[in-house]
Amino acid sequence: MVTIIWKDHNGAWKCPGTLLHVFVSVSSEVRGQVTVTQPGSVRSAVGESVTINCRTSQRVYSWNSQDYMAWYQQKDGKFPKLLMVDANRPADRIPSRFSGSGSSSDFTLTISGVRAEDAAVYLCHCVHIGNRPGPHTQSKLLIQKLPSKIN
Repeated sequence: MVTIIWKDHNGAWKCPGTLLHVFVSVSSEVRGQVTVTQPGSVRSAVGESVTINCRTSQRVYSWNSQDYMAWYQQKDGKFPKLLMVDANRPADRIPSRFSGSGSSSDFTLTISGVRAEDAAVYLCHCVHIGNRPGPHTQSKLLIQKLPSKIN
């Protein structure tokens, strides 16, 4: 995917689609100054609630009381699907069991009533420094099958 992203003559990053853009750190200066921390994996059983945390080393870009932190879900072999916009606003047609919270540099994605189909990689992506995309990281949600009751 990175090979089809380029810099124009003004040094701005360009790509054919907006979703592709958010998964690329756009400059070495942003990569060098901002770090994003997220657990490598999180476990949950079907029906439980699970939280996935994401912390940045600096406050994310904020405008009009909205923090520019997005959450994505990526299933095996699929393109990432936008879940949350501006930290806590669900994207279109996202089930209500997904919710986002947090501000400044500490964010959480919560899945209430986890379903088997929620097993995926979850990516948090932040914007820093004058509304330029910053780094992202990912966490894999592992769904555990609970043992059946023994009578």
